[in-house]
Amino acid sequence: MNSPYLTEDCINHILKYLQYHHSTLFNCILVNRFWCRAAIPLLYADPFVRTNKKDYLIILTLITCFNKEEISRLNNKIKLIDIEYEPLFKYTKYVKNYYSDRVNSKITKWIEHQHSNIQDKIPKNIYSSFHQLILNHCVNIEQINISIDLVIKSNPEFNIPASNLTKLNSLTLNNLSYLNQEIGKEFLSNIEVHCLNLKELSISSGTWFGIIVPVIMEKLCAIIQKQNNLGGFKVLHSLLNNDNIIFLSLENQKHSLVSIEFSYINFSNISFKNFINLCNLNYLKFHKCYDSTNQLVRYEILKFASFKLKKLAFYSNDWNKNIESTMIKYLGASLQSLSICERSITFRIIQNISIYCLNLLTLETTIIGNIDNVEISYFKNLKVRSLDFRIFFYDDMSVEHLARLANNISINVKEIFFTPFSNVQLWLKIFLENCHNYLEKISLKTSLTDFEEFFNIILNYVKKSNNSLKILSIVCVSRILNNEESRLLDEIRMKGVTIVIDF
Repeated sequence: MNSPYLTEDCINHILKYLQYHHSTLFNCILVNRFWCRAAIPLLYADPFVRTNKKDYLIILTLITCFNKEEISRLNNKIKLIDIEYEPLFKYTKYVKNYYSDRVNSKITKWIEHQHSNIQDKIPKNIYSSFHQLILNHCVNIEQINISIDLVIKSNPEFNIPASNLTKLNSLTLNNLSYLNQEIGKEFLSNIEVHCLNLKELSISSGTWFGIIVPVIMEKLCAIIQKQNNLGGFKVLHSLLNNDNIIFLSLENQKHSLVSIEFSYINFSNISFKNFINLCNLNYLKFHKCYDSTNQLVRYEILKFASFKLKKLAFYSNDWNKNIESTMIKYLGASLQSLSICERSITFRIIQNISIYCLNLLTLETTIIGNIDNVEISYFKNLKVRSLDFRIFFYDDMSVEHLARLANNISINVKEIFFTPFSNVQLWLKIFLENCHNYLEKISLKTSLTDFEEFFNIILNYVKKSNNSLKILSIVCVSRILNNEESRLLDEIRMKGVTIVIDF
């Protein structure tokens, strides 16, 4: 009888499953030649994400892929190392994800390893030279994240070979305010002409007050307009202005855009006139945005939106509290997921959710301190399946408020995601003692110290609810459970509850 063996397809499938576990993949390349050939492309798809004491050695590995002339040019700037051997693989051809910030960190560590006394004497343009040489060889790159100030500012000649842009599906351009009419125009023109198949594009000026000169803004708009099928767009820091040319550019992608994220944007003088025509948009996020006016009328135009949002998210914005409730009113009918994670949820917001969001499945929200009885009562009207609470309570009165909140959770809610930021066991105990008996999933998104008490709380709820609970999700345990904790966890499993560990 022949001994069992794994087929090549099976091994490839296993290795692909391990693609984000770099230490394990590295061990796999030592098994035999086939395992090595199969694991190397996965190991070097995103090589700069590794974090260990010798992660800088990735730079040496990539230098071996340079030709003699390229190595000589580097050595003219700073003496590195004599490369006398050919690499086993052309590692650069496997690189798919390229983040300039991560690469810079590895370059710094590598140079400091070679020259322990150099530190503040590293030539400014050495980083850009490294980026240029590495990207010259990355023929299968799919994702690029470039910080302009780190790459182009010190080297106006920097460019990405046209042939290496054709497979790009995700591009992030940070700190664009460092570009002027001369520096960066050719770089952006190259992208405009040859990079036409982006699925995701992210652009940022770099600061609240960063100014993008007209020529550069025109190039950015041309890049947006010429994409064949742009699906996701992110804009950060002051790139929207009164003339709305970014929104005008997005109209060219109105049939393909499904996701837009705004971060650190001043909406004080922004019109949504062109924005409402993005007919296939299903995800919209506002993060740390700003509006100094109280002109809600500018948001009323959203009632004419041609798109049907599935997911809407607000995180830490600084504007009139009624802006969120207005958006919920006009965009809520089709929503399946809503996140409101900033100030404590207000009466008008929870009221509008209960009135206008009749198809909502998931609500993520923040509760800070004591909320009044009227607000609590509206939770009874919510028809959501999943509630994700971030709870900040500070005094003894909060115990009573949390109990009333739990008592008003609709029986439609089957999943609870719970993130208390203090007194974890106490708040969970109060909540589960007063909540209905139909929860099917409990997810605790805060680390614990006393697992024995926590498991007892869960067991009490399982008994109270007649085994309705099916899934218990907890964050990764940072220590080995003791005997009593292990016994309680086994007892929970015996009740038919699946334990999920979130890392």
